[in-house]
Amino acid sequence: MNIARLAFLSFLILSFAFAGSTPPDTSLEGALQGFCTLLYGIVGQLAFVMVVLSSIVFTAGQFFGAEARARMSVWANSMLIGAITGILMVILVPWFLGMLIGTEFNAGCCTFGTDTACPP
Repeated sequence: MNIARLAFLSFLILSFAFAGSTPPDTSLEGALQGFCTLLYGIVGQLAFVMVVLSSIVFTAGQFFGAEARARMSVWANSMLIGAITGILMVILVPWFLGMLIGTEFNAGCCTFGTDTACPP
């Protein structure tokens, strides 16, 4: 699958994920909260899929010759490191941004501030 098809598929999936029965929020804050909610909703599943695919690629590489085994091992390690990096970014970037702007990040509402009530 080439890069253009992969990009098209990811944009198609994201457009379906953002489509809903409620009218879209036209403010930038609402759009970012929607994206944050989507990101927090799928990051665990994507990381799980990448770890499973990494283990499948590593295992499959053990049945081939030395050169293919080395390439598949590097590819599997890259997938595993990518999954871990993605999870760490989702956890640490909002915390770091909260430190910079001086407020806490509420992961349940995807908002910054000390308000515990989520906006409707």
